[in-house]
Formats: sequence, C-alpha cells, structure tokens
Amino acid sequence: MCSSFEKTCSSSSIEANRLAYPPPANLKQTAFEHCTARVKLVAQQVKLGILSGKLSKLSCPITADFPKDPVLTNCGHLFDRIAIQQWKDQGKPCALCRTPLTQITPIHAFREFVEERLPKDPVLTCSNFKGQNQQRAAKCLELAKSCIDEKDYAEALEFYGKALQHTNASADYAPIPELYDQLREPEKATLSRLYLSLYQLQEDKIQEAIKTLEFCKRDVLNVSYLIAGLKLQSCPSLENIEWAMKEASDQNNPDDSIFIYKQILGSAPDRLDAYQQLIPLTKDPKEKRELLLKAAEIAHVARQFDLEMIFRKEAEIPLISNVISKKEWAASQTINLPPYPQALKDFLAGDCAIWPGKKRSETHIVVPLFPQVAINDAPIPSTLDSLDQLDKSSGGPGYRFLWDQIPKNIPAEKEFHYAVMTNDVIPGSRNKSYDAQLQLLPPGYEVPGVFDAARAVLWENRRSGKRCFNDNPWTYTRCKEVIQGYHLVVGGFAPSGLIVHYYRYDYEDMGVAGWRKFKAIGH
Repeated sequence: MCSSFEKTCSSSSIEANRLAYPPPANLKQTAFEHCTARVKLVAQQVKLGILSGKLSKLSCPITADFPKDPVLTNCGHLFDRIAIQQWKDQGKPCALCRTPLTQITPIHAFREFVEERLPKDPVLTCSNFKGQNQQRAAKCLELAKSCIDEKDYAEALEFYGKALQHTNASADYAPIPELYDQLREPEKATLSRLYLSLYQLQEDKIQEAIKTLEFCKRDVLNVSYLIAGLKLQSCPSLENIEWAMKEASDQNNPDDSIFIYKQILGSAPDRLDAYQQLIPLTKDPKEKRELLLKAAEIAHVARQFDLEMIFRKEAEIPLISNVISKKEWAASQTINLPPYPQALKDFLAGDCAIWPGKKRSETHIVVPLFPQVAINDAPIPSTLDSLDQLDKSSGGPGYRFLWDQIPKNIPAEKEFHYAVMTNDVIPGSRNKSYDAQLQLLPPGYEVPGVFDAARAVLWENRRSGKRCFNDNPWTYTRCKEVIQGYHLVVGGFAPSGLIVHYYRYDYEDMGVAGWRKFKAIGH
C-alpha cells in the first residue's frame, strides 16, 4: 500500500528528486533498449513455435524432441542416440516398428542439414532490404494494394515481399499483419506485428509501437510489461507511473515485474512503494543491498524513520556472493565464506549416528555450493565442466577421467547453499545393490548427484589436502543419475585427479555417500 507521503508525490517533486537522488546505475537501462531486446526474444519464441510443426516429423519418438545426437537404426528410423541406446541395452526392439535393434548409425551434420533447409522466417520481414528505391517500392506496393482489393491476399504478400527489398519503412510494412489475419494464419499475424513494433521502435515511433503491441495482447501474449516500460519512456507522468505500479503487481513473471519497477524508479526515484516491491524480488545480493541503502536514504528524507530503520537493518545482513573465483577456490582455508546457518552448526556439533563415537564435524565434508564460477574474471555457470576448469586453473588436479556421455552442463543451484557429504561411503554399503544401499541412508540424507559429489571431494582436497573417496582402497560413491542403464559414480581420487565414471554392477569398491543441503543465512 502507498503511504500518504508516497501518494502526494507531484510531478515537480519527481523531477527534483530525480536530480537529488539518481537511481543506481543498473536502473538506468532505458525502456527502449530493453523492450527492443525483449520484443526480439518474444518474436524468436513465436517463430520457433511456428517452425516446430515442420520439425515434429524429425523428432525422436522416445524423447519427442529434436535429437541432440541423431542416429539411424538398422530399420531406418531416426532417434536420439542416448534414448535409443538405453532401449537397446534393455533388450527392447525399435520403438516404432518393433524390429530387433542390431545397429545404430550416427548421422553427422544432420542438425545443420535440417536447419539450413528450414525457412529463416515464416513471415515477411525487412531482412532482404537491398537499399532505398522509392520508385520500385511504390510500384510493388501499388500492385499489392490492387491484389488486396481483389481479395487475393497470397499474391499481395508476394508483391509486399518484392517491395521490402526496396523499402524498410514501418509504414510500408504495416499492412502485412492484416494480410495474415485474412489468410487465417494467426501465429504469423502475431509474429509480423512483433516485427512491425520493432521497426517502429527503430524509427522512434514509440506511440505507434505501443499500439501495435497492445494489438498483440489480443493474441494472449504477455506484452503489458513492455507497454508499461515504453509508456514511462515516452511520458513519465504521475498517471502513467500509477498505472505502471498496478501493471507490475499484476505480472505473473517476476522478471517482468522487476523490469517495470526499475523503469518506474528511473522516472520517479523517490517512489518508496516501488522500492518495497522491487527489493524482495531482487536475488543478486549486491544489487539488493544497493537498493536497500538507496531506499533508506529516501525514507530518511521523507521522515519515514521506521521504514528507514527496516531498510538499514536488512542491508546489514551479510552479503552472500553467488560467484567463486579460482583465487578464492585455491585459498579455500582463508576464503571469506558466509556464516554457517544455525541448522548447519547444530548438525555438525551433533553425534554421528553413522560412525558412533565421533561428531558429524569429523565425518562430513562441508561444501559451499556457488551458482557461478569466475575463471577468467567473467562469471560463468557452475557446472560439471566449469568445476574441472576451476580446480585445474587454480592448481588442483580436477578430473583424471570424465565419461564423455555425462552431460557437462548440469546446472548448479540458483542461490548459494551449503551442503554436507559423508567423507566416506556408508559402512556396509559396499558391494550391494543400489536399492539396498538406499536403505542404509539415515533419515534426512539422500544420494548425492554426480556434480554434488565431485564438488564436495574437490573442495575438501583444496581445503585440507585430503583425497576422500581415493584409490587406497578404491572407493566410489554411486550417484543418483542413471545414463544408458548405468549409475554414475565419483571416486578413485588419485594424485592425478578424480574419476567421474559409471558402473553397472555391484563391486567391493562401490558404496554410497550421504548428502544433505542447508540454506545460507539471508536466503
């Protein structure tokens, strides 16, 4: 709810405070730039939706998706390699014709072959524009209009296609969406309107672009947040700001709400109600603290001291970085990690039921889970592949073997977490079936994922020099992922590195570790 102070903001106070309290740098991105990028993204999604019908006949019958690694079976059917290999390993016949599977043949460059033959755009665009020639354009446009009068809409499109080689004006493109409407092709009509709005924005015709996008709302496209941003860009009046506040609260996608609130603060930096709504949606801790401190400063000027105290108290919560650099990874003993949450402290101080007579702090690895890593000063997602790069680039051994069938881009958590993993396999879990191993896990534990286990073992090595799950004796933990019928495993850690592999059968060196996660303070 708006306070009485916030409700009495006038246009003059907005302008004065815009100079006195400029918004943080990350709020200065213009609506024009953002909207242009987002319209392109929405257009791309609509385009892919139209083309998906053409790709459906080329999808894998098992995954119902375009095959990432396409293969042909001996009976001549197309599948994704991993999916059909699992069927073959399980003794199943072809999923389409039930023929016994005897051979699987890779189809090299299949994806490129198909994509090169798909239309670049299913609707007319200005991409074939060769240069302005108004005389030639006018002749083609006149012929197109004659075809429209005769209700020959398909031929009219052909003449518009020729005209767009000589003109890229939004006004000349404007009739095209209506032609797709007449041809009863609503998806193409929507896509062409998105392109029209882009052309209008390029010509700085913001009001016309708003009208075009408003027409797209008829097609159940969520473009209201784009419209709100453009309205604030063209006219940051108090009326438009109040309307934008309502639009922001009505959005289903938090990113869309964030965009509108940032545009509001770009126009009216003293809107405390916008800060109050934006701060809980902001995930980046540094950005969140910046917003809290700015809001506290504005609350102080507005003499809303209770609100100021709340903002400042929340800003004092320790910053939790979502990125770890190779320098910090290498200096793991002195890294400035967030404080342990109380639940984790209590857990580590407790008696270990797995290894009686010891505390859990003696029998568990504590591992910080960072969503991103920075190897060359640029944050990239933390994945199985970037973990190996991080460890090796900071002087560690990384992997000495990584099975090439394991996805290298298994994503990390979206926010920083702590986790614990037992520093050895559960006693009695070796040489047992996976189901029997699960029964040995104490309540509250789960089997680690392959990425989780690799992070824990490599982190402990950097922190203490220990090689948990090593090759003396040979020790692996089974992981929860299964590929081609094989459980993935992590272990066999030697001075040359860690093994990330698979095993199908039960062996003496094959046990299972226990894994638990804990949220960090402030999350």
